[in-house]
Amino acid sequence: MQLGAILQALLSHDNTARQQAERELKKLARHAEASLQLLEAAQGASSCQVRQLACVLLRRHIPTLWPKTSAQAKQHVKATLQQIVLGDLDSGVRKAAADVIAAVAGIAAQYESWPELLPWLNQCTQDSNEQHRAMAINLIANLIESGGIAGTEDTLRQYFAGLMVLFQKALQDSSGIVRAAAVTAVGSVLDFVHDKEQASQFQQLVPIIMQAASSSLEAGDLAPAERALEMFQEMAEIPSIPLSPIIPQLVSWCLHLASNTQLSLSLREQALATLQWIARYKPKQLAKTSCVKPILQTLCIICAESLPDDEEDAADESSAPQLASEALDVMAVNLPPKHIFPEVFAFSKAAVENTAAAVRHGAVLALLMVTEGCAAAIRKKLQDVLEVVAIAARDSEAKVREASLVAVGEMAEHCLPEFAEQSASVLPFLYSALQDPVAKVQARACSALEAYCDHLETEDIQGSLSDLVGKLLELMHQGNPGRQLTSIGALAAIVGAAEAAFRPYASAALQTLSPFLQACQDEKLQCRARAMECVGLIAKAVGKEDMQPFMPDFMKAAFQGFALDYSELREYTHGTLCDVADLLKMDFSAYLPEATRFALASLAQKDCSVPAREDGASITQDSESLGSDTSDEEGDADADRSYGVRTGITDEKASATRALGTYAMATGMAYAPYLSDAVEAIKQSTGYFHEDVREQAYLALPGLLHAVQENVPVSPVDSDDDARAVTAAIGGLTKVMQLVGAGACQPHLANIMEASRKILAGEAICQITVDSDFEDLEDEQDEPAIGDEDLLAALTDLLPALAKALGSNIYLPVFEKEHLSPLLARSKASQPEAIRANAVGALGEMVKELGPQAKHLYPPIISVVGRELMCDEAAVRRNAAYALGRLFQHGGAHVLIQHPFLSKALAHVLRGDEAPEVKDNACSAIAWLIEKSGSELPLTQVLGPLLAALPLRVDMEEAECTKAHDTSGRSTSTRTSRRCIMLGPGLFHVYNRGMH
Repeated sequence: MQLGAILQALLSHDNTARQQAERELKKLARHAEASLQLLEAAQGASSCQVRQLACVLLRRHIPTLWPKTSAQAKQHVKATLQQIVLGDLDSGVRKAAADVIAAVAGIAAQYESWPELLPWLNQCTQDSNEQHRAMAINLIANLIESGGIAGTEDTLRQYFAGLMVLFQKALQDSSGIVRAAAVTAVGSVLDFVHDKEQASQFQQLVPIIMQAASSSLEAGDLAPAERALEMFQEMAEIPSIPLSPIIPQLVSWCLHLASNTQLSLSLREQALATLQWIARYKPKQLAKTSCVKPILQTLCIICAESLPDDEEDAADESSAPQLASEALDVMAVNLPPKHIFPEVFAFSKAAVENTAAAVRHGAVLALLMVTEGCAAAIRKKLQDVLEVVAIAARDSEAKVREASLVAVGEMAEHCLPEFAEQSASVLPFLYSALQDPVAKVQARACSALEAYCDHLETEDIQGSLSDLVGKLLELMHQGNPGRQLTSIGALAAIVGAAEAAFRPYASAALQTLSPFLQACQDEKLQCRARAMECVGLIAKAVGKEDMQPFMPDFMKAAFQGFALDYSELREYTHGTLCDVADLLKMDFSAYLPEATRFALASLAQKDCSVPAREDGASITQDSESLGSDTSDEEGDADADRSYGVRTGITDEKASATRALGTYAMATGMAYAPYLSDAVEAIKQSTGYFHEDVREQAYLALPGLLHAVQENVPVSPVDSDDDARAVTAAIGGLTKVMQLVGAGACQPHLANIMEASRKILAGEAICQITVDSDFEDLEDEQDEPAIGDEDLLAALTDLLPALAKALGSNIYLPVFEKEHLSPLLARSKASQPEAIRANAVGALGEMVKELGPQAKHLYPPIISVVGRELMCDEAAVRRNAAYALGRLFQHGGAHVLIQHPFLSKALAHVLRGDEAPEVKDNACSAIAWLIEKSGSELPLTQVLGPLLAALPLRVDMEEAECTKAHDTSGRSTSTRTSRRCIMLGPGLFHVYNRGMH
């Protein structure tokens, strides 16, 4: 076939003819003259489609053909391509030819130079023909991106200043076509901005870019403005380009575009996205400007925009209000709440009672979207915020009521513990929403109820159980699968909160859930999965005896569900079987063969899916692969095939991993036949790519401890980059220490000690974060790395376990040299509350485990304890009081005598309005002081406050210490006994209060 016929056939709709043409083109492309033949077709074919295809194919094959082409032919190719881009009447052909020039220039930079190219392009930028000027600008950008100019970053620096001048001139060209091309082209140099001078030169172009894009916009061309906004988003991500000098102008332009309801939604979306990018990547620079308030005001106004009736159904995904609310979320998460909450709340409070439904909806939408980022501020004004939500909940418009319920869900997730304490008012409000006549509102109410009940205790929900459970069971009978699903989720959360108090409702709930456990229809499988979870929670709540009648049918349905092709069902079933195993203990042994087999099967699944080839032998290639000379062999189709990670399988594997450890822990020796396979599976899971599976693997190891002592989770503590996984590894290591002592970890002790030091010092791999925004807010304090609190909490369990397992003789020198100093640093007043509380509690535990041998370390610990007894946070004071008790336990009255300021601190935590958990620990501390002191102790000074604070109210673990010292007989001297007898009436009152 001749080349012309081949090109015509490639454009044909006849598959057979097209496939034949592809084979012929492959043969032709092996010869050097193919480049000249394609070039001839690109210039001389009568059909513009054929000319364009010839250029596309020439660009495709030029990398392999160019080295075979003679020097004379190369010059001919270059000259002809220049003629085509200047002379062809079809814009598609000109663009395709320009792409070939860029490809040739990139290749020429490797083999020989093309010195005439840049002067020719410079001449074209000054041509009287606007099409030629636009072509030159586009081609220059193409050359930059493809490496056709200079070829390396270092040599491109030589051209940078000149390119900026060239682009500035093009941006101010009299032709709109040239200006539009320049807006697109200027972004090509972004990746090459590395120093302050280059950044300054690029910043100077930004106002000109906005002006050029606005001019195109006025002419009805949106593309330059969209490209400019995309470029500004890229610019925000580049650390070497500070935005401070241009933020005001940039924000003003974005707000102008975003608020213009006459513009297309896609353009408004890009403007809002640019604001998000600035807030996300340059938050500190943005906060230092005066732009935050106008941004928030504009976003709130957009949130309140009314939508045409035909857009109402799609409002949740692609409307201007939804896009603006997402921008508010990003602003709230990345900027300090003091900049965000006052402005948004003022808008919401005023707008929630507006006469327009869209404005009322916008009021709640804006408020709920800033809840995560402004959670601390909302907790302080919770009653005021709840008033706004309550007004919205009574609104005549369903979409406003829906939004109020979404707000409840957001507060349930982010505004704890204060929001959980409002159950007396929130639960009746949610019950009313469950009875709403609109199905979508009911579904939102179920979701909000689930989110809220996840954080409630039995006493919080007990009074509302009858109403809530009755209504949810009714919805399960009546609703469609979507509403049934949310109802089951809400019921599961209620069961988790109610625990044993759910027993009166268990039978009715199990009967209602039973049909869902048998469902096989695709639309009901998600309901089946959640019902499986709910039954497991009910089993935990009511106990083995009450569940016994339901157990055979339930276990049968659980195992049958594994045969269905639905990963989420398998995930939930593994989790539910864990609950059942915890409940039945050794009685679960009867189910071990099937339960373990299904867990191992889940872990053995492949993580990637490979799409099947259309004809069983090859897959369809895209147009860019037409005629590729690298696809002759059959296996090339496989090489082009894409692989996709099946994320649902990851959740299933995490659940199955947990199941193996739980079964082993629950059934003990009965699990012996399955240990070998389970251990191997858990070992594989510790190296899994996803942190959720690794986390569950580390947590499962203690359950398999007697078989996996060689796999104690030590290396992840020092090498894993995920804080949650490391926290789980530390927890598993602690359990190993507690169960079998330090012997199992002997080979790893040095690594454990060093890893512990790194975590305390914030130097572990999982604690290292990178901040690309180098400027600090003036009033901003350093914050702990994500996961730091959980990491430290886990470590403060590990260190006492180490001390206890090793003994003070071995561990004390290590603690003094490696761990004490960073632990004291973690207890500084500048640290967050949770970090300080954990650190102070750990100091108390270390004093307890190391005993009197550590007395020389007491002074710095006493200083911390005395300071924290006077702090504002109850959690820190509680742990400080506990630590003081341990100091008294091993130091006696000398601790108080040598550090008299402790008397004032003790009195502070024994005052009448002190939190009961703090007071209980303080009572224990005084009891230890009495126990360990002789006659030198001024007993009447300490026993009186102790009696006034008793009895214990919260921390009953302290009762063992205090009950031994609230009588006179424990003191060693007769004189002390007489002084105690004088306090007899006070003792009587203590017992009287305790009995009541």
